Amino acid sequence: MKKFYKLFLFVFTLVSFLSNMFFIQVAQAAPTADTKNMVFVYVGLQNSTTAYTSPNNSLFEQSSGSKLSNVNEYVLCSGSWDAYKDSSNPLDQDKNGTKCYKRLADSTISVIKQITNINHSAKIWISTPGLKNLDSTGEPNTYNYSAKLLPIYKNYFNYIKTAIASTVWTNNILGVYENSETIFNDISLSNLYSSNKQVQFFSDLDMYFSTSTFGFKKFLWVPTIDVADYCNNPDGVYAPANGSKLVRIAIVANQTNIFNYVLLQPHYYFSPSFTWKDPTTNIHHTYNYYNNLYVVKNSVTAQKILNYNGSYLKFGNTNIVKLPNISTQIGIQMEMDNNVNTNSRYNDYVKEFNNLTSIPYSYYAGGPDTLNKYDVYTKINSYYRTH
Repeated sequence: MKKFYKLFLFVFTLVSFLSNMFFIQVAQAAPTADTKNMVFVYVGLQNSTTAYTSPNNSLFEQSSGSKLSNVNEYVLCSGSWDAYKDSSNPLDQDKNGTKCYKRLADSTISVIKQITNINHSAKIWISTPGLKNLDSTGEPNTYNYSAKLLPIYKNYFNYIKTAIASTVWTNNILGVYENSETIFNDISLSNLYSSNKQVQFFSDLDMYFSTSTFGFKKFLWVPTIDVADYCNNPDGVYAPANGSKLVRIAIVANQTNIFNYVLLQPHYYFSPSFTWKDPTTNIHHTYNYYNNLYVVKNSVTAQKILNYNGSYLKFGNTNIVKLPNISTQIGIQMEMDNNVNTNSRYNDYVKEFNNLTSIPYSYYAGGPDTLNKYDVYTKINSYYRTH
């Protein structure tokens, strides 16, 4: 019996090694999601002076025939970080500390109470404040998020936790949504945390959210597959100066347990294609964003981040494989807006993803008031009826 076991173990190890070496993609059954059918609801400030419109009570009703009767999970999205920045020093997100985010916290508390008063079984994700985009500001990867922002974030979340009933915190608050849709600046596969301060910050947040003090809450990330993914490397090959966003997503999702759930935004609904010029040849190329639907479909099916052609993404010449101990669930962000009835690209989402069930889903509707539109909420409810 022992000889048989050793032989089995040897064969299993050899097959796993060859799969990684020769890029063999074996489809894995997606785990049954213990969270699913979310919608994004805006809270807080739209800009430095204007607040988002308060959500309508009818969005949270669960009676038969209500707008979103097939939705029981809400992501309270805080919008852009610069609505809360200090105008005298726009790069210093931490300039005014907790004061920057009090209006966001108060708005979040108000919507939590609104939802749970209407729907006692609702599950809610609280948003982090948005992070400033270091890529766009040109700031080097030296901003120490954890040192500057972790104490502020802890005060922010503790303020919310203290303001709502303990039973609501325990029973209704499912976790925290990380309101940053990409990893800024370069990243290293060999020293992931020390090479990128943002990844280290995410890890520190996860450790805090997982404590008994915070209530063992989960961590959700919804990164976007955006233009820069293929700007200078259309095959998703890492370039040190401006590496693919998808590569960075793959490294975090495939090789860390920072996030319990990573839901991918295809971006295709809002932009069908992207044209870029190769800086070395001056030749223009067009990338079809429909390929991003294949990125999502392949990744959800295999439960690891893969490229649009089903291959591993690469860091240099190294495949970004999923490590054996990774439990992150991969899901889908559906996208729409007020024009969903005339934008045929939404139908492509349904066509490509319709057979993907029992996985985490969320809907982003393009604006704070869009969920109240008949064309929008009927499509969300219809899709979630079978997913």
